[in-house]
Amino acid sequence: MNTAEIRNNKLNFQKANHCVRRLFKQGFDVTAIDLHGGRPKIEITYRPKCRRLNGVWYRRSSNGVGSVYRMAALVSGCQVEWNETA
Repeated sequence: MNTAEIRNNKLNFQKANHCVRRLFKQGFDVTAIDLHGGRPKIEITYRPKCRRLNGVWYRRSSNGVGSVYRMAALVSGCQVEWNETA
């Protein structure tokens, strides 16, 4: 790992840490954190208050009963994702 990658990993860790703390304070449950790539990804459990995050759907699938939308919102420099069933 070179110096730039180490610096990027450290920055992603700091962003994710700040985002997770913010989400916890707002009452969200974090289920996964991915620090790889350009922006940290954080997965949360769907709650009706997810609407406050002003997410947009970027993938739709079917679960046999209805549609499942994969939602994403930018929070503290991180991509926060969750699933919504319609």
